[in-house]
Amino acid sequence: MAAFGVSVSSITTYLIPLCFLLLVYSNYQLYKQKRSFLYKPFLMGVTGSLLIVMDNFIVGETLNLHSVPSWVGNGLLIGGTIWASRDQSKESTPFGF
Repeated sequence: MAAFGVSVSSITTYLIPLCFLLLVYSNYQLYKQKRSFLYKPFLMGVTGSLLIVMDNFIVGETLNLHSVPSWVGNGLLIGGTIWASRDQSKESTPFGF
């Protein structure tokens, strides 16, 4: 980023809200599949999002876990999305019939 003349401290104010916005949007899309808070892919996505937020913004500096919770959170979020898409493909029939 420094090669483009942007320091990390100048864009941090934009990256934190952007990260929260994208995590909320991805969890909303998982929730929208079944409209249930007990939908397992949605719970995976929420757990993954919480791990990402906890590691990057709350306790990541103090615990020094080397971004492992963030990697696990990303894996859970991606896994929940793939699981939800497979559930949706089983319910629909090809060509809408």
